[in-house]
Amino acid sequence: MKPYRPYLTILYLSVFSGMIYMSIKENDTSMMIIIGIMYFILWLYCFITNLLTDYVKESNKIVWTISLIFLPPTAILFDDIKSTLKIEKKEEEKEINYNEKVINI
Repeated sequence: MKPYRPYLTILYLSVFSGMIYMSIKENDTSMMIIIGIMYFILWLYCFITNLLTDYVKESNKIVWTISLIFLPPTAILFDDIKSTLKIEKKEEEKEINYNEKVINI
């Protein structure tokens, strides 16, 4: 298992908090709409990635799915924590054997 290093979480939080501060300071509702759209795209990416990821334990997928649905701010943490919980594929599995993909006619 890899150690948890919250690089993306710190980046997401700094970008979102900076944009929220600027929109509140200048009373700009269009900036809040842009922040909402960006966050929805992040949440959708995390939700789809969660469904497609193979975890060490199947219960991890269920827990992340429930937490993403009922606690949407967990999307900010998902990208960093996901790397510590997923199954790492071996080099042999990553390579595609093109000889098996060829269809003989």
